[in-house]
Amino acid sequence: MVCTAPTTRLPSPCQKLYAGQMTQTLFYIWLIATLAWIAVVALWAYNSWPHLPLDISHNDPATRAAFDSAVMLHAAKHAFIALVPPMVLLVLFRFVAPSGK
Repeated sequence: MVCTAPTTRLPSPCQKLYAGQMTQTLFYIWLIATLAWIAVVALWAYNSWPHLPLDISHNDPATRAAFDSAVMLHAAKHAFIALVPPMVLLVLFRFVAPSGK
């Protein structure tokens, strides 16, 4: 089968093949970019992890509660930053990219 430039509005087998390859390529680009993004956010989260100074009591219940709250907020914030932008891009790609169907 020889694929040429589309001349009609109806999808030809070649157009479907091209659309499927383009969608697959976009997905692989998205996957690599997502893994890189998550790695960058993980490094950022690791470097900015909350800590208790040495001059504060580690056994005080109020201090422990405040520290635990700070750790939970830190983890939730960085998980949101790491996961939501790639998911939004994936949804946008699903609407923008041509489907291979």
